[in-house]
Amino acid sequence: MNSLNSKEFNVHKKQLPIGFVLTMVGTLFTLLDIFSRIFEVDMSFCIIIVFPVILILGYIKLKKTVVKESLTIFPTLGIQLTSTTALGSNSFIQFIPMHLIKTVFINETIRRQNVVSYLALMFHAPDSNGQRFIPLFTETLPNLKWISQVYREVYESLI
Repeated sequence: MNSLNSKEFNVHKKQLPIGFVLTMVGTLFTLLDIFSRIFEVDMSFCIIIVFPVILILGYIKLKKTVVKESLTIFPTLGIQLTSTTALGSNSFIQFIPMHLIKTVFINETIRRQNVVSYLALMFHAPDSNGQRFIPLFTETLPNLKWISQVYREVYESLI
């Protein structure tokens, strides 16, 4: 296999439902109203002071929210893992050389009262003199059928 024949697998997180956004806006204005009543200040003052703080907190939340995860296989070279946030920045990029990867497997875990399947890589970690594993696509949580397809592709590239 030629190393130029890379394969990329992307998973996008579902968009926020409009009901969630409307609920957040309603909650924002309710909190502003409560703040103005507790501190006995004018609502416009609350908007001037509190609204920018809430915008900053929202920005920080979006900066940390992963909306896309990808795995790129470079045959004979390695595997690159990338996570992209809601603001478009790559928050996590890791490259694992092919010679360090021991195996790939599908595992199940319980998350928020649901059984979730995820793909994981086990590799030799030279810095810790042992083996480590990295669970993949933990933010976007693709379905088992998609995970199985990626598993087959990654497994074939390891052989």
